[in-house]
Amino acid sequence: MEVERVERVNPIQTGLRIAASALRFQHNLAYVNECRLLVEQAIPEHEDLGHSVRSRIAAVHAFVSEKVTYIRDPKGIELHYSPERIYTRLLAGESVLEDCDSFASLTLAMLWALGVQSYLVLAGYQPPEKTNGRPRYQHVFAQAYQPAIDGHHGRWVAVDPSLGKRAKEMCKRIHVALIIDPFRRLPAKQMKKKKGTRRASHSHH
Repeated sequence: MEVERVERVNPIQTGLRIAASALRFQHNLAYVNECRLLVEQAIPEHEDLGHSVRSRIAAVHAFVSEKVTYIRDPKGIELHYSPERIYTRLLAGESVLEDCDSFASLTLAMLWALGVQSYLVLAGYQPPEKTNGRPRYQHVFAQAYQPAIDGHHGRWVAVDPSLGKRAKEMCKRIHVALIIDPFRRLPAKQMKKKKGTRRASHSHH
């Protein structure tokens, strides 16, 4: 379905829907090839693998940031648009206003189309003691792997065009996160922030 209207919002079901729609994007070679053509124009041909992956991540972040404008869904209602629908509208030059669900879906689909190892993150900003011990997920974004390069270790970084300049600050405020990665043979993994636990990094470079 191109558009899904859900009145009872379930964040985990939302995350699974986003991952599924991003996977469907990969089965349309026309979208994938167009995506690669648009984004890889920003990547110098002489770059090695490490630089190239980082450039792809930066190019996807820049493309989605420039082309899509953030707007909240109506209160109590969740609208989900497929990456194909959003991408078609962008290529047609239409104005696209979406919330974090659609930002994450398009970002993840483009990263996968460019061969960047990525997954989806559901994030909660309230500590468990304020939510009766049950995680409350309030945001969703993509996380991508930057390979080791120039003496720096490889690391996972947040790719979150929906928050713009606030993304780095909001990553630091995450108390609980759920990873949704259809390429792993393991179930979705919940990560609670503890002393010494690595938080999500933020970068689009």
